[in-house]
Amino acid sequence: MHVIQRLLSGNPTTAPFMRYLAYLRNDVFKPGVVDIMISQMVPGWQDMTIVEAGCGPGYKVRDPRFKGISITCVDVYKPYLKTCRGYGFKTVHADLKNIDTIFEKGSFDIVLFIDVIEHFTKREGLRVLKKLEKIARKQIIVSTPVGFYPQDVECVPDKNPYQQHRSAWYPQDFKTRGYKVKVFRNYHRDIRQGSVKLVNEPDPVSASQLWASKRFD
Repeated sequence: MHVIQRLLSGNPTTAPFMRYLAYLRNDVFKPGVVDIMISQMVPGWQDMTIVEAGCGPGYKVRDPRFKGISITCVDVYKPYLKTCRGYGFKTVHADLKNIDTIFEKGSFDIVLFIDVIEHFTKREGLRVLKKLEKIARKQIIVSTPVGFYPQDVECVPDKNPYQQHRSAWYPQDFKTRGYKVKVFRNYHRDIRQGSVKLVNEPDPVSASQLWASKRFD
């Protein structure tokens, strides 16, 4: 993939394809995301109920280690839910800002909120986080870039309007709420292709990623 990118670099007509390659490299085929997520999960998670809030196309829960587990995928973008249903997952179409009107307190053992909170404003994100904490019986796991990671709708392959990044998050935002936080420095090797403003920067722009976990038992 890196060879293809070098061959196509400098040609403005290939910009959309380059963005797609970068998206695949940095967010779809990036090694370790599911491994990190599973390492955060409470013992015995294989026998628990799980909801992925803001599931996208379900990339993470498609991992073979989740086979046979009770997983509910929730998203506001219907095409993603169609993909998830194709993989046999239970799906719920919902705006996470109203998640408390759909699920009761303690509806799921584990809530996964992975690479989603940055798509809300800071105030909205905190409200959604509080609501998700209430529907979790045992644990909630959150992951998000450290600081502001620009991502523009124009640079997303499917042009999903909900993919715009709107807020910046830091470890202290979660530590003050009782989360254990681990930061992976420079986890995103090059984020230029996701931003209209950064796409023409001459050098790679990296970003760190944080994982925050809170248990309730």
